[in-house]
Parts: sequence; structure tokens; C-alpha cells
Amino acid sequence: VVLNDRPAADVIVRARSISGYDEQFADTRTNAGGWYKLEIVPGTVQLSAELPGDSPRKQSATVTVTEGTAAYDVDFDPPVPFSGRITGVQPGETINIYVLPDGYAIDFTQQTWGTDLSRDALAYAEAGPDGVFSINSLDPGAYALAVLAFTRDASDPLNAARILERALQIQSGGGHVELGFE
Repeated sequence: VVLNDRPAADVIVRARSISGYDEQFADTRTNAGGWYKLEIVPGTVQLSAELPGDSPRKQSATVTVTEGTAAYDVDFDPPVPFSGRITGVQPGETINIYVLPDGYAIDFTQQTWGTDLSRDALAYAEAGPDGVFSINSLDPGAYALAVLAFTRDASDPLNAARILERALQIQSGGGHVELGFE
């Protein structure tokens, strides 16, 4: 794992198998040289690397692991700013913004979809009452964006939620998005 062209120590690296019937998980941290080793069965794996700190940054990729040794390098570039504004916010609503791996699809058939969003998010923000938010820890690239609006006093917030989903491309200079609930 590399940060600004230098080996990155103490980065959390996680693997989650997403093929087959039994989900498997493995995690570790990089050593002083930026190296890591995970043992996981061959198949399709969601691999993520998370930089520690006050503004953690996470990268994620889907990789295919075959028999033997597989290598996957993670290179963190300097982060770029990303901001936006959500319109159509109702009084008293909380607005959560999740930046997810490109192509991410929310599985609404699972009762855990809200927890899955939190677990799989590469970045997260809560918009203010005016709908404005900012995230300063993204790398340029393609992402999926999910916006969840709900009232905290609802008896079941996840059933009362309104959701926006959108594909997102962040350029090297950062990005801004305007989305609205109808």
C-alpha cells in the first residue's frame, strides 16, 4: 500500500469473499514497508484498504483470487474535495450521504441494507439542514452515491426512508453534485 509514492504503514486491509455460499472475511494491517498478507479461499473478493487517522480514507476493489499467491497494489493519491447539496429536504429529516464502490447496488430485500451501506461506504457525510455536505477524503475515480433521508422520530426509520442513488465520477480537481428529492 502506497500513500503519496511512499509505503504506508498501519493501513487496515480487509477481504470479504463475495462468491460461493459462505461469506468469508479476513483482515490485517500493513507493515512498515506497506506490505500485507491475507489468507482467503480463491474466488471473487471485495478488497478494501483504509488509511487510519482523523479523516480516514478507504479504497475498494473487486478482485479475483486464484490458487497460489495473488498480489493487489493499493495507491492512495492526495485526496480531493467533494461537496454537494441535496434539495427537497423535509423539516426534521436527517440526510446521510454514502460514497460506495462503483457499481454498488443496494439490496432492499435484505433487512440489513442500512447496516450494509454503513459497512461498505468508502466515505460518509451528514448534510446540514440546508442540504449542504462536504467530504474531503476521496481519491479521483468512479463511485456510486447513495443519499438516505429519514426522520429520527419515526418508529421505523428505515421503512420511512427516502433514497437517491447515482453514479459518480470524481476528477483530480474534486467535484460537486446537486441532487434533489421530489
